[in-house]
Amino acid sequence: MRGLPRREYTLDFKHDAVRRAAELGPCATARELGLPEQTLRNWIRAGREGRLDEAWRSGAGVTPDRMEQTRADAEQARQYRRQQLRSVIASASASRAAMPSAPPTSTSTASAPGVGASSPASPAPRTQALHSPSLPLPRLHRH
Repeated sequence: MRGLPRREYTLDFKHDAVRRAAELGPCATARELGLPEQTLRNWIRAGREGRLDEAWRSGAGVTPDRMEQTRADAEQARQYRRQQLRSVIASASASRAAMPSAPPTSTSTASAPGVGASSPASPAPRTQALHSPSLPLPRLHRH
């Protein structure tokens, strides 16, 4: 499975994010802007060291059109991953529904009076695994 495309941001966006982080703090700003917190912290450090503008001056700048295309690619990749997760969950629930249930436990109905009570039936062994090896585990990332 292909990972999410690398997101790119304009220099103005970076400067605005660094200014906003000075007001609100990096955690709240990153959450508000939908950025990984470490990315914002890297921009803050680069701004302090005077390196934030270097990438722009070197010709590796990001245009707003390219930024929008990157966002669209990221959204498409997220939708693909959600679809894959839904299919894994659906196939897992279908295979679980198709598995036979545990056999009923038998209890003694013909006990003679005065004879000791029969021992309680032991629970049926668990035969179903929580995860079938034939199904791939989805990768979930938190940012």
